[in-house]
Amino acid sequence: RIIVLGEVAQPGAYSVSPSTSLSSSLYFFRGPTTRGSLRDIRLLRKNKQIGSIDFYDYLLSGNTPDDLRLQLDDVVFIPPRGKTVTIRGEVNRQAIYELKETEGLKDLLQIAGKLKVSAYMDRAQISRIVPVDERSELGMDRIIIDIDLQAIISDNKDTDLHDGDSLEIFSIEDLHKNYVFLRSGS
Repeated sequence: RIIVLGEVAQPGAYSVSPSTSLSSSLYFFRGPTTRGSLRDIRLLRKNKQIGSIDFYDYLLSGNTPDDLRLQLDDVVFIPPRGKTVTIRGEVNRQAIYELKETEGLKDLLQIAGKLKVSAYMDRAQISRIVPVDERSELGMDRIIIDIDLQAIISDNKDTDLHDGDSLEIFSIEDLHKNYVFLRSGS
């Protein structure tokens, strides 16, 4: 028997097999709700956190490092979802992703399956909701930030992303151009 709490549809006690691990326990209670975190699923034993897993590791690579076996009266706790960012356009997996506080644009591109070959590298765009306390100062609710993807990918610095950001990766120009080269034989 384990106890499941936090951002789950039906919190409570669940009977599981003795060989159940923290990651496999998610199937018994159908995982977190859309408000719950997949990046910080916690295992509590005797009122102490003894481990946590980042379910993205499993979803993206099949690895379950530090996946602990559950014991009688363990508590699986799903905290609220963290920083959430949308990525659209020329990436292999367009979606809404949860990022850890330390993760930025480079991490998001990895999670989204990297850029497609058709990605335009000179410009991408972040649509950002201005925090409530800064709106009167800026006089707007949303800002658009143009970024140079090539510079970010080739530099060692990263671009910070905020909760609610929406990133658009543009496609290269779809216009086909014909070129003719003439050479003189003399």
